[in-house]
Amino acid sequence: MSDNNTSGNNTSSTNQNHSQAKEALLQSHKNCISFVKKQLSDPVITFVLREIENMGCPLPNPFFRCERCLHSSLDKPKFSAAYVLGSFDKFDKDEQETDSDTIDTDNFFGKPGVLLCEDVMERYSKSDDKTVILHELIHAYDDCRAMINWKSCEQLACAEIRASSLSGECDFLHETRRGKLSGLRGQFMNCVKRRATLSLNSSAICGGQDNAKHVEDVFKTCFNDTEPFIKRI
Repeated sequence: MSDNNTSGNNTSSTNQNHSQAKEALLQSHKNCISFVKKQLSDPVITFVLREIENMGCPLPNPFFRCERCLHSSLDKPKFSAAYVLGSFDKFDKDEQETDSDTIDTDNFFGKPGVLLCEDVMERYSKSDDKTVILHELIHAYDDCRAMINWKSCEQLACAEIRASSLSGECDFLHETRRGKLSGLRGQFMNCVKRRATLSLNSSAICGGQDNAKHVEDVFKTCFNDTEPFIKRI
């Protein structure tokens, strides 16, 4: 009888753990969606979205999507956010707003959009950090403007330089948090080069190449290109 009680307790405990885990996953999804919707009211974000559409690349609904990215026993994310390449469709913000709890992501791979990893979103939402979205929107802008060959390491280097320099991710506060400040002179450019190189190193296309050289070769031209902004924000 004691064994039966033990077995029953174990089953109850397991069910409770599964229920808690499911609730945690649902909450992380809701938090991610709330984060995205909040960022959609940011004037810089809305400006870039509008500029993309004004160039003739209407954005699909949903354009932003929240998904789990943890994929191994080590719980290492595939990526923190990614611009998924493909053809552009209409983006209807009002339609996205009709459901406050979910974003439909069925059959979405292969379409353009910004993917946010909801299982690591806490580190962004705590600091209300829009740079993760803005970085990817610069990629979307460049893809519309220049039809980038994303398999070219040189073109990818240019895209990463622009995204790192225009998203705000290399500003003083972010570099301080990373513990990367080694002096104010040239720190911003050093950050842009470092982060662009890291992005290329993690790329399936450019990994293993001399990506620091790819970045250096195109740095001046791409760094000085501040479109869609008149100047760096």
